[in-house]
Amino acid sequence: MLDTIYIVRHGFRMNWHGNVTLGMLGRPRDPVLTAHGLDQAAELATHFLSLPPESRPQLIISSPYYRTVQTSLPTSKALSLPIHLEPGLCEWFPRVEASPTDPEGTGGVHPYPPTRSLLEPYFPPNALAPTSAWPPVLYADPEGEDVPQLHTRAVEVLRRIERQCELLFPDVKRVLLVSHAATIIAMGRALVLKGPGAPWQEGADGAGYPVGAGTCSLSQYDRHSSSSSTSQHRIGNLDPTTAFTHTLNGSCDHLANGLERDWNFGHLPYNVTERGMGNDWDDDQAPSQADLQKQVEHWEEQERLMAQHTSSSSQDIDSTSETATGKTRL
Repeated sequence: MLDTIYIVRHGFRMNWHGNVTLGMLGRPRDPVLTAHGLDQAAELATHFLSLPPESRPQLIISSPYYRTVQTSLPTSKALSLPIHLEPGLCEWFPRVEASPTDPEGTGGVHPYPPTRSLLEPYFPPNALAPTSAWPPVLYADPEGEDVPQLHTRAVEVLRRIERQCELLFPDVKRVLLVSHAATIIAMGRALVLKGPGAPWQEGADGAGYPVGAGTCSLSQYDRHSSSSSTSQHRIGNLDPTTAFTHTLNGSCDHLANGLERDWNFGHLPYNVTERGMGNDWDDDQAPSQADLQKQVEHWEEQERLMAQHTSSSSQDIDSTSETATGKTRL
């Protein structure tokens, strides 16, 4: 199981300076970082490099948006770790509203994040891990999510990330996740609050467990030592006791300019919707039905392997401890 989860929001992005043109990839809603945002990413890397080796991230998993990969890159170089892309960490888009030209229609969908093949030419060789090294565990709904649905996604993507780490990287105990403001807030609540329903109780003022979400801010979640060896404390089991301590909450101490562009759900109406790309939008980065089916089958196989692993571990514990319990709920 993972012992430490570092979660970072991307750095300062270009469209906040009035540049609303398409980004490097020519795709909508995927702005690049400003020069200042790149500086923030470099400062983050310096911070991680300053930590003792036993505290540094051992694996980097990033949302595939250009700005999040840019944010990940300096740390990737500093720690000699490739960047694994995970669409389940993507930006939050509210539910699609009807198009004014087609009020009876859906207004289209939101764009998917870019694929590795589209990103690869823009980054150094071997910076991006091959998809085979980290098969996607989850895709967000292209029709958008309301606030509770986002929090549900956060629980599920964390659960699946931990499971896949156990199977593909069994020696990894510390992981860095690079994502977006709303998503990192939802993930923080999932790790700290755990109880079903509790993390997404939002008021119009953004009330709810506060998670700092400034640009390039850093949160650190450490698993309680008492729960590190018990499988019922795996992410997603929704144990009512807190399994993680929020050691750093949106810290910006590593940034020369400190906190910038903080965000919370109070910035938007609770029932917010957002315009889709239109009914004629053809997203060439959308996964095919075959890709989606492959992802489902991959995850079913992961769950099967994890069940076998858990059963085997439980039998080992039973043979050595009178207090061990025999089964673990996935």
